[in-house]
Amino acid sequence: MCAGAQNFDIGKYEYDGHCAICHGTSGKGDGPFEGLLKSGTVVPDLTELSKKNNGVFPFAHVYATIDGTVLTKAPGHEGHAYLGPSVRDQELLLES
Repeated sequence: MCAGAQNFDIGKYEYDGHCAICHGTSGKGDGPFEGLLKSGTVVPDLTELSKKNNGVFPFAHVYATIDGTVLTKAPGHEGHAYLGPSVRDQELLLES
């Protein structure tokens, strides 16, 4: 194992590379692209997901949104389906 590998957080790496641009580094929906989205588009505050789901993190729904199984309805955004191949490829690597 590489020296820095044990400190590598794949989830943070993926979030920073694919999600933070809209959702922000804090997950509150205040990323740098937020102002560039079509008028009326609300970027979800990811820190409120559990609160809005009776205190339970909606893991299955979030995962399905990320991998493209469930598409978001944000105006001008075709959902997160573009992440699907990346997520599925990582699943295959983890299974092998």
